[in-house]
Amino acid sequence: MKIGILTYHTPYNFGANLQAFASSQYLLSLGYEVKIIHYKPEEGIDVYKQIVPKEQWCGHDNFINTRLPLTTLATNEEALVNIVVKEKFDGIIVGADAVWCYSPKRTKIPVYFMDWLFQSDKICNIAVASMSVAHMGKGFLHLDNNKREQVCNAIDKFTYITVRDKWTQRVVNKHLFKGDKRVVHLNPDPVFNIDQFILDAWDSKGLVKEDDKFILLTLPKNSYRLKHWLSTFKKYVNNKGFLVGELPLPNGVSGLDFDFSVPYPIDPIQWYLWLKNANGFAGLRFHAVVSCITAGTPFFSVDSYGNSSLCVRVLNKLGFYRLGGAFDHNSKIYNLLKGTSFQKNRIHGNIGNISPRKIFDLLMQCNQTELLLQKEKFVNLFEINLKSILSEFKKHTP
Repeated sequence: MKIGILTYHTPYNFGANLQAFASSQYLLSLGYEVKIIHYKPEEGIDVYKQIVPKEQWCGHDNFINTRLPLTTLATNEEALVNIVVKEKFDGIIVGADAVWCYSPKRTKIPVYFMDWLFQSDKICNIAVASMSVAHMGKGFLHLDNNKREQVCNAIDKFTYITVRDKWTQRVVNKHLFKGDKRVVHLNPDPVFNIDQFILDAWDSKGLVKEDDKFILLTLPKNSYRLKHWLSTFKKYVNNKGFLVGELPLPNGVSGLDFDFSVPYPIDPIQWYLWLKNANGFAGLRFHAVVSCITAGTPFFSVDSYGNSSLCVRVLNKLGFYRLGGAFDHNSKIYNLLKGTSFQKNRIHGNIGNISPRKIFDLLMQCNQTELLLQKEKFVNLFEINLKSILSEFKKHTP
């Protein structure tokens, strides 16, 4: 059976790259023929090149071109149809952050709802499933009734639907299907499966020795206002016998004084391995948290998603992190950690609002066995859903 994957695989973003890698490798490990549909929309090809330093470009480009099983390039719907015809897929899996978002500025339904496929007279009887789809927006109420109906009709044609979190489940069911529980299955992020597919050795670039203990931070680009906070954190952590290193964002460094900073270009696999080999991580980004859970690395999440209203910012500033977090239902980190014992390892907003000592203590108190048990729960659920998706594909295969 031949499977196509349609996802956000090309952004200069570690999480996006690793999602595509983990998904394709998992299916390949089961013996299927797999191709990632190499779709780069005409209007968005150079967006990330505007925000990511040039020295980091090759870190992502090399990974995308050498690690992912790509089709030929498609930049529009007609090219997508031609690729599907040429590749003769038995099924297509759609997934990733925000693929089901629908901006009111758009005049056409996004390709990730697969409307172009369902309407094509060149293609027939190809099963389509969604896997770990996340909305990451405000929902669908901003769309007029006609557009909402178009989206409903497209989603109805998917043979199996999973979404990554309850926020996406709620907005799809409530905003599109008027409360009908059309979307039932929640499915974890594919990156929880990635460890078994990484054969690379960690390249420390000589920044740390084999017996060094170190904590990694990922802070906002040009975060000079955190200079005093980092100095305090570093002094406290150094006294405990740990180095403090920076694992930069793809789009820039903090500009602060660390014991060491991982230089560009950073390969996405090496980015994961830095997290795996650290004694702890504190900072930004959803997939940093996913990677830490996968690798069993203690973490403290600085959540920049979800509700950033004045009310939430004030609550966080006053130290009422859990109360502020109660408003973050559309935050992907909030949804990931909700119901686990790791909810306390998260703050929405500025890391400078919490004391360095408290963050270090949370990292040291983190139960790594519990982290790995949580990972296994996610992996088991992922396997159940994927088995169901593949079963549906086989029903449609001649």
